[in-house]
Amino acid sequence: MPPDVRPLQAEAWLTVASRIARAGGWLIELPHRQVLWSQEACTMLEFPQGKSLALEEVLTLFTSASHERFVGAIAACAREATAFDLGLELHTLSGTPLHVRAMGQAVQDGNGNVDRIEGVFQDITGADMRWHPQKGQIGAALDCIADAFVTLDRDWRITYLNKEAERLMQRSRNEVLGRVVWNEFESLAGRTLERECRRAMEHGCVLEFEEFYPAFGLWFEIRVFPSEEGLVVFLRDVSALKRDRDSLRASEERFTRIARATTDAIWDWDLQTDTIWWSEGAHTLFGLPQGDMTSANLSWRSRIHGDDRQRVLNTMHAAIDSGVDNWTDEYRFLRADGSYAYVLDRGYVIRDDSGRALRMVGGMSDVSARKAAETELANSNRALRMVSACNSLLLRATDEQQLLQETCRLAVEIGGYRMAWVGYANDDAKRSITPVAQAGRLIDPHYLDNLHISWAEDRPEGQGLGGRTVRSGTPLVCGDVS
Repeated sequence: MPPDVRPLQAEAWLTVASRIARAGGWLIELPHRQVLWSQEACTMLEFPQGKSLALEEVLTLFTSASHERFVGAIAACAREATAFDLGLELHTLSGTPLHVRAMGQAVQDGNGNVDRIEGVFQDITGADMRWHPQKGQIGAALDCIADAFVTLDRDWRITYLNKEAERLMQRSRNEVLGRVVWNEFESLAGRTLERECRRAMEHGCVLEFEEFYPAFGLWFEIRVFPSEEGLVVFLRDVSALKRDRDSLRASEERFTRIARATTDAIWDWDLQTDTIWWSEGAHTLFGLPQGDMTSANLSWRSRIHGDDRQRVLNTMHAAIDSGVDNWTDEYRFLRADGSYAYVLDRGYVIRDDSGRALRMVGGMSDVSARKAAETELANSNRALRMVSACNSLLLRATDEQQLLQETCRLAVEIGGYRMAWVGYANDDAKRSITPVAQAGRLIDPHYLDNLHISWAEDRPEGQGLGGRTVRSGTPLVCGDVS
């Protein structure tokens, strides 16, 4: 992916531009060709502060020859990402003539397309502005920047290096000025730095890359800018950053290996973007997509069972808001196949130094089998208690109606049934079944009043559960009564 080079925003260029008299930045947004100006540029051209103009309006300020050169440079930069450094003539809004040095370069998006051009205008009216950074306030400014800064002419001679470059390269400027860089620093010859510098010199392109230099024992981030005189090279020591990146990469690899080793669904929730990452376990257990960051609402919140959702969200946000680091809950979670799994979910809140919650990581275990076993055990225990209570009732009951009525009550109160009733099978012409005792009720309070059933095999009312039970003499179970 091409580097996103932003010279007006980069530390080095900001520092230089702020120290050089009569210099200001500009930015052309593509494809709309709107031009934005810095405060210094607005002052130079006598624009109102923060003025945004179409490129065509700006071009009316240039002389005919400068107009043609600037248009050509902008077109090449937009088309081929070619940087430019031009001397141009124009006038301010009030008509005051100006001679400016115009430097610009492309900024590319992640696909390598140029989406804007950024640059600097420097007022060089009546001045000799050849590149002499060692002179005056420009050199003083460059000595203050954090990056190492080196300039090369077209014969690869070193024309300037600032104090940071002296420190990193362990040579004073007096020792190396005027010398060919590849001869003076043989350890740099033939490496990526030389190849990229030659490419930038030949094609006039801005380049950025990283490379390790054993001679210095350091990793450098290097940016190369072409100019009329040769090249401007920025070097930044990123060794500590590189170590941090390597450490982070190793930690991420360990995390990935751990996530793959466990059967749980590991998740990582970014609280700032409300996106969540799922491990392979989420796909294995629930059929969820793995690896990519997805909306927390789509892949998690919306999958919590409606009867559990508010409770789960309340307990989780209470943990986040109260400063507690650990959270756990059990709830029902929707699988990709439409069924629900019982899950045990545990999370850990990651906070910044001020205690603000940034992320939450955790693991979700499928405890459906355990829940099913617990439910089966609870049902068995309930059935045993009901049988025991009914046996005790047989010893205490004084009449048949009391026995039947109490048996129905025990089935509801101990057995956990919503309703229980007992009916007698009559030996009449319709072979009807008459309810004689009941406890509890269904949604319809008149269910038994409207119940017309029979145990006759040749009648429609005899095809139900009650009729078949009487005829067969064996217990029958229906799991779905509508």
